[in-house]
Amino acid sequence: TDELNFSEVRGNLVNWGILGRTLFLYFTDGAVAVRFVGPPVNFSQERVPFDQGLAAAASLISIDPVGHILLGTDQILYLNDGNAITPLPPNVQETLRDSQSAGWVGFAVGADNRREDEYVLFINKTGGSWLEGTMTYNYRTGDFSLGSYAGNNFTSAVYVRLEEGEIWSEDDEIWSDDDESWLADVTSDTGILVASDTDGLVYRLDKGTDDNGTKVNRFWTSDWQLGNVLGDKYFTGAVLTFKRAPKATVKISMAYDFNDDFIQEKTYGLQGQGPGHGDAVVVFNVTPTLCSVCNIRVRPTHGDQGNPMDLRSVILKYEPVAHVTTEPQPQVGGHRG
Repeated sequence: TDELNFSEVRGNLVNWGILGRTLFLYFTDGAVAVRFVGPPVNFSQERVPFDQGLAAAASLISIDPVGHILLGTDQILYLNDGNAITPLPPNVQETLRDSQSAGWVGFAVGADNRREDEYVLFINKTGGSWLEGTMTYNYRTGDFSLGSYAGNNFTSAVYVRLEEGEIWSEDDEIWSDDDESWLADVTSDTGILVASDTDGLVYRLDKGTDDNGTKVNRFWTSDWQLGNVLGDKYFTGAVLTFKRAPKATVKISMAYDFNDDFIQEKTYGLQGQGPGHGDAVVVFNVTPTLCSVCNIRVRPTHGDQGNPMDLRSVILKYEPVAHVTTEPQPQVGGHRG
């Protein structure tokens, strides 16, 4: 006999999801939290601070224990951790907003690739038919990548666990690889991300470090930093600490004053000082660059998968600009001409 009227917002209901004991309803112009409190009231409801609203119903993915990740009507991703709905880091947002075709934002599809701890958003990048691009966000490390699939137009995606022998039948033709040899590593402990295509086939994605036959390019950025010196200063480099990984290497570069170009890239090994040392310290020195803000990017190279990059700390180095006085200086000796 209970009826709930959501007068807190005026837009249309797009999708909903549960976090803990709270039901979050996402509208085109906001969100409402509904909680069971027991009789005689039974339910409480309140508007959540989130004026952007949900743009694409299928972009909403519940990731345990992270929360809800969803695409807002301003074309950027948000995280609802149960306490607040906040945007993901700015470097993710700018790339995503610049890459989406505006007319296809409502068709975006999200998926939780649990095997890699990744939220994958399928988007339309070219204005063509359906979804051929991806924005991948690692919700454990914060890194992201942008990709595209040549010749594919995806319509939906899902993470699945497959028991060995479950899809070995020759009569099962939904898989894109005819010989099914790529299923050799599928066991009861293995999950895979699959996506359906307008060609009627289902494709396996993100296998190891390959994505659509191309190495996945991952990187971490510090985002724009003012440093401990306000205004202009010289950026001279950084000291980075990694977990020792004898077979791994990283490429480090820098950008300044909101420039998209990363420059002065250098490659470093992560072998450290020896077996007894757990860390590898990398000193990234650059030609002193005058700037107000700077950003560094760390890019792992594809080497031994048993030695992943584990970045533990970053210290950026600055030097203040020397102050040059304009006051007249006393003359010593000489004569007036």
